[in-house]
Amino acid sequence: MTDYSVTIAPVTYTATISTSQYPVTMATGMPGPAGATGPTGATGAPGVGIPVAGATGRVLAKASSADYDTSWVSHDAIVTVLTSTGTWTPNTNRSLAHIYIRGGGGGGGSGAANAIGNGGGGGGGAGGAGVWMTIPLSLVQANVSCVVGVGGTGGASVSSSNGVSGTEGGDTSITLSTTNIVVVSGGGGGSGGLTSGGGSGGTANTVNGARLGGGGMGSASTSAGGAASRGGQWVGSGGGGGGGASTSSFGVGGSGGLGFTPDTATNGGGGSGGGSEGALGQSGVSIYQYAGGSGGGGGAGAHGAINAGAGGDGVDGGGGGGGGGHSAIGGDSGSGGSGGDGIVVIIEVI
Repeated sequence: MTDYSVTIAPVTYTATISTSQYPVTMATGMPGPAGATGPTGATGAPGVGIPVAGATGRVLAKASSADYDTSWVSHDAIVTVLTSTGTWTPNTNRSLAHIYIRGGGGGGGSGAANAIGNGGGGGGGAGGAGVWMTIPLSLVQANVSCVVGVGGTGGASVSSSNGVSGTEGGDTSITLSTTNIVVVSGGGGGSGGLTSGGGSGGTANTVNGARLGGGGMGSASTSAGGAASRGGQWVGSGGGGGGGASTSSFGVGGSGGLGFTPDTATNGGGGSGGGSEGALGQSGVSIYQYAGGSGGGGGAGAHGAINAGAGGDGVDGGGGGGGGGHSAIGGDSGSGGSGGDGIVVIIEVI
């Protein structure tokens, strides 16, 4: 029950009505005026935007897969060079890697030595094989094992026998993932010189049908040692052959193969062969760090009672060692030069 009052001046009438029997609907009045504006609220936290700072030339990159996680990074290439076995950890703010690897160069063979005259110098070692590749870093594991092939050992000097062959250069490998392991072979070692003739150069590598980077053959008698084969972008250069000798004269050492460089005018500095009796072959010269190693020159022969020249060493990057010279009439032969170690070069870019 609800009471309702109606006033008709000067009398007020009151009635009690049962709303369950007589429903009453009250009319909605007109909206009142708007209230006054309230005070300004507190300033909210800053929204997500571009990180502050950042040096000139830097670019914005994702720091992780999380939303809005960005940072300023340099866009310059990051270069990693490994000349011995180690681990490469890819940078998280780079997306692509150019990778170049090369096996170790073969060691040069030593020359022969005898007391009855004619004989041959040792053969030069061959350059190590190489490969260039480009791979997205998303396909590369977090820690990459890199095995750099060690250069082959040159054959030891002898006093009254055939020369000793150089050893083969070691293989170089890079484990990009459990299913992607890249291996390149080392160069073959040069054969030791013979009392009957020169030792053969280390076996050259075959690239696109062409044989590159072979070691020079050691010469017989008074001939000059053979010049080594130049390598190229994919193969290190071979070492020059050692010079021979006779009872009356000698042969000079062969020159080492020129290392590959972008600038062909520099030619990568192949080692010069020994140019006088018993002279040492010169080691290759490193001109361009990421190029194929140049080969060492062959040692000169000797026909007097002096020692023959040793072969020069190959340059790291797979250069072959030079062959040693032959010694006639009492001296020791020249030892073979060592092959250069392999190399791994990684260039990471955005």
